[in-house]
Amino acid sequence: MKSIAISLSLFLANFCFAIDGGLYPEDGSMKMTSWVYSGGKTGPRISDNEILAIENAFRSEGVEPIVLPQYEWMQDMLFFDQNQNIVELALHSTGDGDDQDLTIGILNNEWGQNEVNFVEYEALKHIAKGRIQLKNVFLEGGQTITGKFENGDNYIIMYEQRFKGMLSQLTRKQPDLTMSQLKEIVGLELNIKADNIILLPAIIGSEHLDLYMKALPNGTILLDDPSARLSVINGLEGKFYDEIRIFESKSDFSYLRERYNKKIKIVKEILEEKFKVYPIAGRFFSYTAYTSTFSYRSELVNFFNGVSGHNENQFYITNHARGNSELERYWASNLEKFGFKVNHIHFVGNYSSGAGLDCMGSPL
Repeated sequence: MKSIAISLSLFLANFCFAIDGGLYPEDGSMKMTSWVYSGGKTGPRISDNEILAIENAFRSEGVEPIVLPQYEWMQDMLFFDQNQNIVELALHSTGDGDDQDLTIGILNNEWGQNEVNFVEYEALKHIAKGRIQLKNVFLEGGQTITGKFENGDNYIIMYEQRFKGMLSQLTRKQPDLTMSQLKEIVGLELNIKADNIILLPAIIGSEHLDLYMKALPNGTILLDDPSARLSVINGLEGKFYDEIRIFESKSDFSYLRERYNKKIKIVKEILEEKFKVYPIAGRFFSYTAYTSTFSYRSELVNFFNGVSGHNENQFYITNHARGNSELERYWASNLEKFGFKVNHIHFVGNYSSGAGLDCMGSPL
């Protein structure tokens, strides 16, 4: 054991350093001045009118949208630290089984290329103070939630599968490296206490975290509550709400509902050990008939997949509910309980089955 400890110490000394301040928190606990995004022409593509509405919402809160049209799915691959430096991920080999959890936002495997997507510092040197190259840590933004607890300590929520992918890479340099030792390495490099690295088990899948939870300041997490969906739309009339009711009751979708409910239950139990978790229905699935004998699940409303921050005021910018203003009023009324004022809550993003406003950009 002593030789392992010595070799790990040498590994840490040679290959690790701490980001000063840590990663920029996406929970809205730090002032936001910029939002770097794809511009709506790539990943995901949305209309010019919606782009205008999104940019107007950010500017109304004192945040300048910065467009890098040559990049897609910026939230997945662009990281900043708390001192306005661009954070470049560790060099990561691909095509060797360590990247099975990575989505197209950060891994380009088109035509068998298996190339990692990243934002070049040159494209951001006009707003970033500098650049920091990580030595060991390789993250995916959609699978990562960063924030600060009430005492100011940094935290990160991520999937265990991504952690194991990093472990597989690093054991080529340090064969006897363990998961607990890797926590120390990641914690040191990201300036996070090892105990504040929260890993979610592989059993729940790899759906991006910003689709079913939203971090707010002081260790607060809004977590989807699928059991509350029907009560939210109770009494609301129209085809849109009828299709939500069908999804929630149709036996064809019982497996999807049960699997999702189990996932939320596991996540809630893990997060409650360190966070103040507030269950709230924030995404709504509906039934869509494709043919007389085939139907499928659609998801056109997701309020978790948004951006929260503060400048002069605390604000929340998220996806619209496709004309169903009752749902927007419901979400805004819940945000008011956490100190948001209605005139600083914006429903402007276009969400569709896993892609929305938060996927488009990265805050700074």
